[in-house]
Amino acid sequence: MVKYITYGLDTVKSLKPRNFDWKEVPAESKAGIGFIAQEVEGIIPEIISESRPDGEGTSIKGMNYGALTSVLTKAIQEQQTII
Repeated sequence: MVKYITYGLDTVKSLKPRNFDWKEVPAESKAGIGFIAQEVEGIIPEIISESRPDGEGTSIKGMNYGALTSVLTKAIQEQQTII
């Protein structure tokens, strides 16, 4: 089934872009920008994944940034209507 997404401008306005340091990577690669998956999960749960790299223990959440494109596109369309 194909449906239009309901996310849009209000969704994008609620996202919180962040600067952060990656854990367990070389010092020169620590700095990152993006979103915190746990925060986005409450807003757009479909783009969040969860894995256990070692097969057990603590899980790691990740975000499908490519899927965010459709939400951003919808927000731009809504904004153009407002303008």
